[in-house]
Amino acid sequence: MNPKIKAGETLYGDFFVDYGGESSEQVQSRMNATLNEIMEKKDHRNILCVSHGGSMYRFIQKWLSQEQIKAIKFTNCCILKFEYSEGIFEFKESISQ
Repeated sequence: MNPKIKAGETLYGDFFVDYGGESSEQVQSRMNATLNEIMEKKDHRNILCVSHGGSMYRFIQKWLSQEQIKAIKFTNCCILKFEYSEGIFEFKESISQ
């Protein structure tokens, strides 16, 4: 049911806004804000975040270049490992079968 992604684009842009959904930028902002909030809580050293692939893709676009993203395995049910320090997420590895 999702629309085809337009040539030169990597996501759906504002397509879902007309249906009460979020734009790609809003998803990225929400994901980043939420994960920052979680990581800033006392005693939150190791967390597991489970999310839709589209939302995770927007999150990694915040922290990685397009070239870095192309170089990692980003598949269904993959695990993306990051380290967090002082508001910065640093990509460590993609764990995928």
